[in-house]
Amino acid sequence: MTSRSPWLRLFFGAMLAMCAAFDAHAQTSAPALATMPSPPPANRPFRATFSFTWFAGAFGVTAGNPITVSGSNITVPFDLGCGFICPGGQSYSAFAFDMPALAAGSYRVRMVDAANPTQLLAEFPLVVGVTDVPASGPVSLMLMILVLFLAATHDRHRRALV
Repeated sequence: MTSRSPWLRLFFGAMLAMCAAFDAHAQTSAPALATMPSPPPANRPFRATFSFTWFAGAFGVTAGNPITVSGSNITVPFDLGCGFICPGGQSYSAFAFDMPALAAGSYRVRMVDAANPTQLLAEFPLVVGVTDVPASGPVSLMLMILVLFLAATHDRHRRALV
């Protein structure tokens, strides 16, 4: 179907732009959990950021509401309060906090309302990596030298046969 009406084309173009803008807004409004570094290292504390649509002035994760780890479940109490009055309106905001040291493995992070812990705000999977292994230790350096030596001698012997 083709139309020569510029108004009809303008209308469909505007509708397409509104749908794209709505889709982009819906994607950024979903709650998210990011870690720094990603993936987080095992047996060391790390920084996490919880992002969702709420008042930017909210208290967030505070020392008065400790993070609890029970098996593979991590409960993070989030204080939704802002003090006397929450400034401005709600917007997609990020709240940074420190996570405790965790053993390597898979976890489920539950963000709950600090005032009402039965109210689940969001839930995320979290995979904590293994501890860093030094790549330039004496054993790995010796192995690397041996591999380079063998590769060089193999190449030299191959050239002699040709």
